[in-house]
Amino acid sequence: MAINEPYNKLFSDVTDIIGKAAASSPQSDDELSFMNLLNNANGGGGGSGGGVGSGAVSGAISGVNCGNANSSNVDTVYPRSKKWRNGPQQVIAPIEQSPTITINLRTQRVVPFIRTIVTYQQYIVAAEAMIDKMIPSQPKNIKKLILTAALATAIKEQGRGGKIQGFNNNLTGVESSGFKVFTSSDVNGKVQATEGGTGRKKYYYSFSNIKSGLVPLISKIIDRNMFAQDSNPAQYGWRWFRDWNGYGARSTPEYINGTRNDCDIVDGAADVYRTALTSVNQHSKYN
Repeated sequence: MAINEPYNKLFSDVTDIIGKAAASSPQSDDELSFMNLLNNANGGGGGSGGGVGSGAVSGAISGVNCGNANSSNVDTVYPRSKKWRNGPQQVIAPIEQSPTITINLRTQRVVPFIRTIVTYQQYIVAAEAMIDKMIPSQPKNIKKLILTAALATAIKEQGRGGKIQGFNNNLTGVESSGFKVFTSSDVNGKVQATEGGTGRKKYYYSFSNIKSGLVPLISKIIDRNMFAQDSNPAQYGWRWFRDWNGYGARSTPEYINGTRNDCDIVDGAADVYRTALTSVNQHSKYN
């Protein structure tokens, strides 16, 4: 046990720093505020546990898999979609039935805080329902890629103890005004919660059910082609890092002092993707 203690302390310190950076780093443009609301860096586990802890720590130590891209050619190897900062790549699975009701946080009534905890399987079932609604004619293999990216993003940001933890059916920390839902009743108010890392009290959307709460995330993943199109977890890692995180993980002290690099971050996100894919392979109807 004594031999392992220094390594355990290193892992704990690294995940704590990464978790705080993820929660406080600025989001890009219309990015959802997908924050580490539950401070999952203290509770994320490896393998089945998921979370920032499992993926980021593995990447910070190894950095062995940057996939087919690197920091200088990622925009060529994995181009942005036309719907995300006017990139060159066509949207692979255009949304066929789009949410049309715009929601504004300021107009919502305040509702009580209610903890929401779901298993990976429950998350998968809810996400499948929304994916089927938005892109019904797409083949199963495309839907599966989008589903895996959605679960991986949730695990990375709010995974804890093998589950996704949020509140008021908000599993993605949605707080920014201007996103769209299918019906006005999909949102039933706003709730005050503490932002992980910063400790600030903020208002977040309260959703009427888990499925409605996943619409903003899944819409972004589809519009941005933010999934592993070649089934390589590293592609998801790069797309998460650039198109969701906005390279915010570069603000960590380890990155600044040169002990951690882009490949480490991508490798960490890829590890989380593998965890998500294992669960999707077990529970999804898209198999």
